[in-house]
Amino acid sequence: AKRGAFGLDAAGVPAIKVVDAGQDWPDVEEAHGGGPTLVVNGAASSGDAAWAAEGFTSAGFNGDNPRTIAGFDATGKVLLATVDGRRDNAKGMSLDELAAFAASDQFGAEGAVNLDGGGSTTMWVKDATYNGVVNYPSDNPDQELSTHPGSRGVSGGFFVLAPPYNHAPRFQTEPPTGAAVGYSYAYDADAIDLNIDDTLVFSLDGAP
Repeated sequence: AKRGAFGLDAAGVPAIKVVDAGQDWPDVEEAHGGGPTLVVNGAASSGDAAWAAEGFTSAGFNGDNPRTIAGFDATGKVLLATVDGRRDNAKGMSLDELAAFAASDQFGAEGAVNLDGGGSTTMWVKDATYNGVVNYPSDNPDQELSTHPGSRGVSGGFFVLAPPYNHAPRFQTEPPTGAAVGYSYAYDADAIDLNIDDTLVFSLDGAP
């Protein structure tokens, strides 16, 4: 079946497209298939006919489930999101609800596509939690534990890689601003740099 996909061209500009079965998408260099398409030109898709156009006719699939979204806003910024589900306090979203959310001011997608959801819905951010998982995958139902268990192996995903942020070093102590003739002036200077591999060197350029 023809299905919606998310892609990036050679300049990193994002796009979505419904790609026919067995066809290539030569306008992009990287792409991930999914479906159905949720938002086109800022307008949300809705209704069984819209989902059936890409071969999604199962009431179970089209109903409430954990979801994964890929899209972009009007400025071309890439948007990625997960929606938890299959728990008492997180029911997931139907495709109609997901499309409406993606096109809403809260998410702001100009274009968006649904990706594999259910137990595969996982978002990971390095060092953000005990194991990096920031949502609660549904393979560990009815629990929201600090260890974020329940992740499963998946065959595809998005990887956002960025150069490490260069934190500015900063002093953690404040120098005393008063001094008296005949008494020693002392300042215990302690500094920190969150880039732990950097070496800090500091010195006093002039006397107070």
